[in-house]
This record gives sequence, structure tokens and C-alpha cells, in this order.
Amino acid sequence: LFATNDLIAVQGATGTVGTADEVIRVTAITTNTLTVTRAWGGSAKDTISASQAFRIIGSMYAENSGVGKPRSTAKTISTSYCQIFKQFVVLSGTAQSTELYGEVDENYQLAKALKELKRDIEAAFMWGVAQETLAAPGSVWSTAGFKQSVTTNVTDASTTLTMTSFNTFAETAFRYGNKTKLFIASPRILSGLNYFSQSKLLTAPKEEVFGVRLRTFVTPHGDLMLANNWLFENGISGQAGYADEAYCVDLDAVEIRYLAGNGKSRDVALYKDVVKDGTDGVTHEFMGQLGIIFPNQKKHARIYDCTAYA
Repeated sequence: LFATNDLIAVQGATGTVGTADEVIRVTAITTNTLTVTRAWGGSAKDTISASQAFRIIGSMYAENSGVGKPRSTAKTISTSYCQIFKQFVVLSGTAQSTELYGEVDENYQLAKALKELKRDIEAAFMWGVAQETLAAPGSVWSTAGFKQSVTTNVTDASTTLTMTSFNTFAETAFRYGNKTKLFIASPRILSGLNYFSQSKLLTAPKEEVFGVRLRTFVTPHGDLMLANNWLFENGISGQAGYADEAYCVDLDAVEIRYLAGNGKSRDVALYKDVVKDGTDGVTHEFMGQLGIIFPNQKKHARIYDCTAYA
């Protein structure tokens, strides 16, 4: 943590006299023992307790000095996997050759299956958990979603979302990363933000993400591009769901990966007539093997337990 030639500020307690804090210079380190020069630069010597908070305010090397102690951060490895997603369309020969009013049924069924596949992938990217099970005749993998991945910046709204609690959430959400982020939320939570914004904060159409024009909610800490997502809803008959949650996503810290080794892509694609067993009909398959990763989960944030707003 500390290195020779560091300058350290002895942080005073909140509410203390607003004079300059004592600054200490580290002159040597032996194991866990620091040799220091106190009251550096004429700063006033302070009383240092056993639980004193310090802040390293930079290094100060002498002219023609040598190489100092390097600092490096050991990265924490998070493991996820590429999950196999599939949707099928099965049509009999009779169905293929029957004319229906409006769109050709095969085209309609393919479009519907693709939408269902996209919904499945979206849900897995938000709520999936990483798992690998190696077994014969076939292994299975599932990808780690946003909720499992983002563990640091998590705010409990304690049932009622208020402007105060939302600003507390925004402080953590914008501590790292971009100052404009995607805010994926349930209709209930977005209704709360609309309530807050009336005559108070700016909300206006501003950003376009994935071809969708999004309304922006401005906080003192950064801007949130609001995305209403109906997957964030409670279960049938009022059972528990995700209506009380919202996710703040730094889009520059999201990566979608698919297997692509040996020149063979496993990105989502349509494979036609995959079953050739003499059946009077065809089976089409949408298939992809992909997953999502959040390289720096501290750039993202979650808020939950928002069942009302005031």
C-alpha cells in the first residue's frame, strides 16, 4: 500500500477546523514498519489514533533519484460461459403449401421464434448464473448475468423510492466509468422518476441506443438513459418478480462474446431444414452459443426493493 517517498495526509474528523491537515513523508519501509517525517512542509502535527484514516496524496522523489517501488493491482477473475440458445420452427408439408390470409405462415413463425430467442438471451444476460457441467453425451454451460455479476454498487431502496434515496444510488452508480449510462427499469420505477422530474429535474429525449430514442434523466452525478423493460414485472397473480429492481449499465463495460474458434462462428444464425428423417415437413432452428461479461463490475449499479415512490 505505502511506498518510500509517499506523502500522506492525516485526515481530520468531519467538522474539525478547516486548516491544512498534517502531511507525513515516508522515508523508509521495513516489512510493516514505516519511518516517516512528520509535519512536512510546516503542517501542524496532529494526534494520530490507532484507527486513523490516511490519504496518499502522491509521491515526492528527490532530483536524480532511482526507481521507486512499483504498485500493481491483482485482478480478480470472474468466470462465465457461452450458453447455447435455441428456438425451433416446425412446419408440416401441408402447412407449407397452404395459403393463408396475410403474411406467409413460415415467415411469421420464423419472425416469432427469433423474437422469443432474443427475449431468452436478454433474460439470461440479466438474471443468468454461471455454471459449467461437463458430462457425456453433452456438456452444458450457462452465462453469468448482470445481477450475479454486479455486487459492489447495490442500493436497497427500503420499499419506498424517494429523491433522496435515488440520489444516494446515483452517487454509487457514477463513482466509476462513464457519466452517461443506460438505466433499465420496470414501468413502476420509471413512473417514480417521472414523478420526481415534474418541475424539478430535466428529462428530455437525447440519446439513441441500438436504434431506440431514449429519454434522459439528469442527476447531479451523471445522466441516465431511461429504458422501460417489461421483463421487469412481477409474476402471475402478484407473485414475486423483478418489478422492484432497476439496473444501471455502463455500455462501454459490457462485452458480448460468442464462440468463434477454428473459423467457425457460433453467433446467432438460422439453420434451415435441420432434421432430415423423411418426415413430411421441415424443422428450422435458430441457434447461438454466446455469453455476456462485465469487465469492471464497479462501473455498473443495481437498486432494488422499490415497490412505491414518494
